[in-house]
Amino acid sequence: MTDFNELVSIILKMLVDGSETHEIFEKLSNFGLSDEEIDKIYNATVEMIASGSDSTEIIFNENYNRRRRIFIEDEVETLKSVPGLLQSYLWGDIEEADFERTLSDLSSFDE
Repeated sequence: MTDFNELVSIILKMLVDGSETHEIFEKLSNFGLSDEEIDKIYNATVEMIASGSDSTEIIFNENYNRRRRIFIEDEVETLKSVPGLLQSYLWGDIEEADFERTLSDLSSFDE
């Protein structure tokens, strides 16, 4: 079964791509999830998006919680183009500050 993080990523990508709610539900139902499970995951994802500014405040207050970190579209594109960056951070190869600085630098780079 697909884990929660993968399902959230699918929902976020579909939202960015402009998918309708029913399309997202159809996609998630392909993973064998019940309607109740889909509702919970979808609502949790929307809640994370809605509380994005709180996540930014958490980062600046030095109470960084990577589970509450919301990535904006430019950051998602950066993580797609540099897949080792997030993995290095999650495995502890780089510090939070280095991860954020690198992500910010690469996301704001004009191509």
